[in-house]
Amino acid sequence: MKKNQWMYLLAGLLIVMAIVLICIPYIKNLQESDKAFAIKNIEKVNRILLINNSGDTADLTLDKNAWHVNHKFKVKAFAIKNLLETIQYVKVDYPVSKAGHNNVLKDLMQNNTRVAIFTGDSEPEKVYYVGGPNVTNTGTFMIMELAGEMAKRPYVTSIIGGAGYLTGNYTAKADDWRSNQIFSYPSKDIKSIKIEYPLKPEGSFEIDNTDPEKPSIIPLLNTMSIDIPADNKRLKEYISYFNEGYAENYISYYQNIDTILMTTAYCNITIVDNKGDKNLLRIYHKPISERSKQQFDEQGNPMEYDMDKFIGAINNDKEFVLIQFYSFGKFFKKYMQFFGQATSVSKKSK
Repeated sequence: MKKNQWMYLLAGLLIVMAIVLICIPYIKNLQESDKAFAIKNIEKVNRILLINNSGDTADLTLDKNAWHVNHKFKVKAFAIKNLLETIQYVKVDYPVSKAGHNNVLKDLMQNNTRVAIFTGDSEPEKVYYVGGPNVTNTGTFMIMELAGEMAKRPYVTSIIGGAGYLTGNYTAKADDWRSNQIFSYPSKDIKSIKIEYPLKPEGSFEIDNTDPEKPSIIPLLNTMSIDIPADNKRLKEYISYFNEGYAENYISYYQNIDTILMTTAYCNITIVDNKGDKNLLRIYHKPISERSKQQFDEQGNPMEYDMDKFIGAINNDKEFVLIQFYSFGKFFKKYMQFFGQATSVSKKSK
């Protein structure tokens, strides 16, 4: 009987040891997976879905070597570069302490951005939640999603050789991702460009680019004529500017925008491409504000308008952008500037 007991005991011990040996790798992998935030095969990432607790969604997708947000707008190149580098190089610094665990976990559940990373399949390869920074702003709280649920332990993370505050790289606000580029026309794709100055029509003109090698220009004020040909080099250079035209940012809200739209525009820019599609940008003077660099003119009188920035209306006046003269001034050419210095102007009778 004692012999049988020893055999049963030995068998039981062997079973327990077998279970332990089988479970140890599983437990170890589980422990490792709850902090494996980085994606090593970054070149395979083709979609990143960001959703925050406020209901904002930024669905970033790679299509024909270009990233888009919410399947509508091109993404800022530097923003997607930062995010991909973060996804690739994020590392765990240390687990949240037991003393701070409950508070951090509570905050993560209430204020987070859920990050789902896809590498070609319909299901994400990795999902985790990004919270705010730690007290010293040297790390960011993150917690993995495992089997559809938050893992048990949050971690403080940072970038290898880089910054610790990562929350901003994972913004779920679509406007934060949307490219500020409002002109992206190769010269060969432009059919015509019309520049109108309603308050100073003598500077208005239209360029016909049907033949990109020999574009032509006409004044929009029909009482004006110039007796020499336009400078072909200047015309082609000006047309090339429309390959890259950037606003400072998009304006989701601007006080008194309706009042501004009722004023006369400073400049209207209309581009027609070879497909016949039209792109109209209306540019308005921006009223002076306390943030304007120049508050007074040379005589000491208060300025009415900001000299450095304009308000732009696009997409049939449904969206608005802030435009800097510094980067956009190259588009504000006048008709006379496409001719030689010794240019004679004759006025025709109406």
